[in-house]
Amino acid sequence: MITNTIKVLLAEDHSLVRSSLQEILQMNSKYEIIASVASSEEALSALQNSTMLPELCILDIQMPDMDGIECTKAIRELYPQMKIILLTAYDDDIYMEEGTIARINGYLLKDMNVESFYRSVEMVMEGQFVAPIKLINNISSRITQLKELERNTTINDLSKLLSKYSSSLDDKELEIVRLIWQGWSNRMIAEDLYITEGTVKNYVSRMYRKLSINTRSELLQLLAEKQE
Repeated sequence: MITNTIKVLLAEDHSLVRSSLQEILQMNSKYEIIASVASSEEALSALQNSTMLPELCILDIQMPDMDGIECTKAIRELYPQMKIILLTAYDDDIYMEEGTIARINGYLLKDMNVESFYRSVEMVMEGQFVAPIKLINNISSRITQLKELERNTTINDLSKLLSKYSSSLDDKELEIVRLIWQGWSNRMIAEDLYITEGTVKNYVSRMYRKLSINTRSELLQLLAEKQE
C-alpha cells in the first residue's frame, strides 16, 4: 500500500472538471496537488520550473494546444520514471493504444466513481497499469488478430479480400487498410507514411465511399471475414 503523500500535477482545460478533480484529490490526505493547470504547455512549464516535482501527472486527453498523448511523450523525454494517467470521457481503445505506445501508466474514464479513482491511482503508484477491462480485452483481441494477420496477410491478400466490395482501391488505400487492421490510429498512420493526419482522413473517407461503409468498425468487420 502507498503510505506517503502522492504529489500530483493536474492538467485539465475545462475549469469545472478541473475544480471537481481538485476537490476529489484534496478530500484524501494521500494526495498533495503541487500544480493545477489548464493546458499541456502549462503542465510542461510547471514541471520545468517547479522546485518540487510531482510523482504523478493526471492529464486530460483532449486539450487545445497539445493533447494529453503528445504531452505524455514530452514528459517521458524529460522525466522517464514519472507516473502518468490519462483521464478521458472517451471509451475508445484507439486512444488507449496511442497512450500505451506513449507509455502511460493508466487510462481512466471521467465517469468512474471516487473510490474507484482512488484505488486506480494507488494501483498505478504501486507499478500496475490500470484501464477499463473492456478496452484491455479489445486490445488483447486485436493483438491476437494482428498476429494472425502478420502470418497470413499481404497487400495482395487485402486486395483480393476487398475486391468483392470494390475493385478500385489503390495501393496507398490498401496500405492504409492494412495499418487500420493492425490497430493503428490516423495519427500513427500519418507519421508512418510521412503525410498529414488530414490526408489520412481524406484517404479513409474515400475508401469508405468505395466500400459503401461509414465507420472503422464496419471496415474491421469486412476484414474479419478473412479470419472465419
